[in-house]
Amino acid sequence: MNIIFLTDLDGTMLSHDNFSCDSIKNDIINFLESGIIIIFNSSKTRKEIENISKSFGVIFPYICENGGEFILPELQANEEKNKLYNLKLGKDIEEIQFIWGTYTRSELKNKCKFIKDMEVYYQSKILGIKNKLLSIWKYITKVKF
Repeated sequence: MNIIFLTDLDGTMLSHDNFSCDSIKNDIINFLESGIIIIFNSSKTRKEIENISKSFGVIFPYICENGGEFILPELQANEEKNKLYNLKLGKDIEEIQFIWGTYTRSELKNKCKFIKDMEVYYQSKILGIKNKLLSIWKYITKVKF
């Protein structure tokens, strides 16, 4: 019988203080070595979770962007050994930006504010990340503002 452990990342696998999983890294590796399957389920982007996986040297199966995409490495086809099986349920950011730019009325666009365009204070407040940790979060997650 396989044990499957589904977990969120923020505040569970990653520390609230520094977005690190160092304090539980050995435990996670022990779980994996004992055959426990760990699946991340997060609102984080694919790139963010790939960076977390790299810190373990493991490709985890995961669900990202609030269920927008499932990444399942164990279902890879034989001829694609270095590729991940990807069940994509959402749209790529480029397509969303195209739709937004092409079909959204100007009066609505003028009412929208994007985090990337906000001052650090407001980014911190909306994301729930203290000002001093925001730069660490941006570095770890590779989010470009």
